[in-house]
Amino acid sequence: MRISFTVIFSIFLISLIGFYIHLQTDQERFFDKAAYAFLSTFKVPDSIRRLTASLTVPKFDFDQSLIGKPINYGSLDFWATHPKKLDGADVSPTGFNFDRQEDAEVDVFFVHPTTFISSSRWNQSIEKKYLSRNNRAVRYLREWSLRDQASIFNSCCKVYAPHYRQATLASFLSLRGDGGKALNYAYRDVRAAFFYFLENFNKNRAFVLVGHSQGSMHIIRLLKEEIVGKELMGRMVAAYTVGYPSKPISGLKVCGSKTETMCQISWNAQSIDAKGRTVEPDEICVNPLSWENNDVFVGREKNFGSVSFMEGKEISLSVVGAQCLDGKLALGELKSKNFKYMPFGEGVYHHYDYSLFHMNIRKNIEERVMYFQQK
Repeated sequence: MRISFTVIFSIFLISLIGFYIHLQTDQERFFDKAAYAFLSTFKVPDSIRRLTASLTVPKFDFDQSLIGKPINYGSLDFWATHPKKLDGADVSPTGFNFDRQEDAEVDVFFVHPTTFISSSRWNQSIEKKYLSRNNRAVRYLREWSLRDQASIFNSCCKVYAPHYRQATLASFLSLRGDGGKALNYAYRDVRAAFFYFLENFNKNRAFVLVGHSQGSMHIIRLLKEEIVGKELMGRMVAAYTVGYPSKPISGLKVCGSKTETMCQISWNAQSIDAKGRTVEPDEICVNPLSWENNDVFVGREKNFGSVSFMEGKEISLSVVGAQCLDGKLALGELKSKNFKYMPFGEGVYHHYDYSLFHMNIRKNIEERVMYFQQK
């Protein structure tokens, strides 16, 4: 009888845990849900986090001879987001229908963050069979980045986001070595996609550059090498290089107001006492609650709505205030049961750099585009 009770209780407990995990996110796979639930509930020591990161580093050198042929961006298969496709950038929070891409007169070129974490390759495969397998890298792109980030721009612009042979996350641990080579390889794809976009989709229209994390790194390089000081600069509404340590670029202004154009915007959100990466004081920080690059604290009442689609599709009002301090966007206390997923350390809100300010960013880009068109 005791054994039967133990078995029944164990099954009940496992079922209860499974049900709790199921409710945590809108992700498709149980393992993804479980990983999210774990990292949202427990504080992982930095030593464990560093050990885990080291296990994702490929144990072989980057091989230049394995560089593949250029991607055929003439095929919609190689666009994660495109106005002619039904994709994550088309979504709106519950109760809203923001998507006006069909009639938009401005384009967004969006470069997604790192979703590929693997020790088996330095760069993600771009083969169609890989993209269609619904593996973790592709799922996180579709379920997180496109919905939480790219979709913010669907009310102002047509949104284009290429698939590219992104570097594995561990590449950032060796920027001067194999990781740097992998990131250079990824940038080649981003650059090729950008020029294909300009010639075949954009056709002399105004455009906005948007990135996050690795995507912002590539956008910054595009700005330096292909845009700033050149003809393209006159068509660029703004560049959002969020979630990556961005420093001022010679010849490019940092946006200092909500309507300034042909300028750069960036921030990295974390709590005041977060022990994440070292922040350098000259990093760009534009407060997404005021659109000013000063150290004035802006209260939660100015936060018009936050949403993370994996946690729920409804807008949460007045979730958090923020202040730029020494290059980082320091957050006040969060008033929400969501926004707890912190794989990069407690208090590091990298995953939610866009999500926490969804409605403010959406309103701002609409205003910035309108002002640009009236100039």
